[in-house]
Amino acid sequence: MADTKPQALAVANFLRHRPELKQRPGIAVNYNDKISEIYRVKRAVRALVSDDYKAARSKNMLLPPVNSPQDALKVFALLPTHRLSMRVEKLKPHSMVIPASKVPKNGSPVMMVSPAQQLIADNEYYIWLYEPVQATSYLYASLVIIGILALCLFPLWPHFMRRGAWFLSMGAMGFLVFLFALAIIRLVLFSVIYLIAGKRFWLLPNLFADVGFFASFVPLYQIDDTKPAKEKRHHKSE
Repeated sequence: MADTKPQALAVANFLRHRPELKQRPGIAVNYNDKISEIYRVKRAVRALVSDDYKAARSKNMLLPPVNSPQDALKVFALLPTHRLSMRVEKLKPHSMVIPASKVPKNGSPVMMVSPAQQLIADNEYYIWLYEPVQATSYLYASLVIIGILALCLFPLWPHFMRRGAWFLSMGAMGFLVFLFALAIIRLVLFSVIYLIAGKRFWLLPNLFADVGFFASFVPLYQIDDTKPAKEKRHHKSE
């Protein structure tokens, strides 16, 4: 996207999540079967002639001026020109087979990118190809870089920080050893009780389950009777 005009990116950033567009999920079957949001041109025009656009333009001069719906259509044309948003046509449900995993939910439409991108009419549908980078992505990337730099500069850390890191690493290692020891104890208890009483006894049954940290230690134990059903019925009949 290095060749994309700054004006086109500014318009895309303004329109991408505007409520006036009333976007809904759709899939373009001839564009990587990727689910994205679709909208009508007329709703984008409403957003471009709104007071919010004028207020945004007063803060960002990269946004082109819009004084009429005709100007809005010309500004909107920057999106397909720079492949930020493309014109699509609706397909009938049986007109093309797509993977079941790619079918949008709740009857969302199946689309096809139109070869005629120059025609821009109010009722035409467009699908977004542009996905702006979220602010949280920059935050996480910055934290990763800071963490890597901090580890590289470990020899330069003050003594109290290195001592604290040593205690933390020992604590983490001790916790791992505790988990391994607990797993061995669980297995030994299970084997002994199963051989003697024929029951499945699990100490901390959710310890390695896909649950939260605290839920891994609840309940404390679980007992399952594993006697065959025939034997149980025989005891009941007696």
